[in-house]
Amino acid sequence: MLPVVIPLRLFLGQLFCLCVGLAIESTVLLKRAELPRQIAFHYSLVANTVAVSVGWLALFASQSLLFSGVREQQLLSYLFTGEFIPDVSMSSTQFVCSMLAIALFFGGLVIKPHSIRLLQKLDILPLPPHTDVGSDDPRLNALVLARLRDRVDRSVRLGHLLSTLATILFFWVASSSLWL
Repeated sequence: MLPVVIPLRLFLGQLFCLCVGLAIESTVLLKRAELPRQIAFHYSLVANTVAVSVGWLALFASQSLLFSGVREQQLLSYLFTGEFIPDVSMSSTQFVCSMLAIALFFGGLVIKPHSIRLLQKLDILPLPPHTDVGSDDPRLNALVLARLRDRVDRSVRLGHLLSTLATILFFWVASSSLWL
């Protein structure tokens, strides 16, 4: 039987990134989109969970296309230990991993607002408060809802950018010291 390998460092790093993302993004939603605390946290939690899930699925789906042989060993080494194996092909592996990270960042910018909207349409997530101004004019109600959704979308994107920058800064400082 093959030994079971648990990537504890990878799991804890992902959990840390999610906690940072939740804290920053829910605060941005709370302040900029003027959502109640509970709804801001739910939006942030759902958006981050969907983005992380889609990101891992994209990595596993593209793994056979982007990584083969030595690159696959490099990727697994980096995911499990946080270090690349010293090798001749290391520069191309780092380039592919960097491009994949950039693609996942921009994918998160697109996926997070759309996941919130989709789950609102499916009545899984509540709509923001004040979407119905009590007017009999459906066009006015639709305009208010569109403005609130736009404000939420911009806030989610800003929160994603800030949480990514905070995580990169932390890991950059941690990698230059003896923290990790």
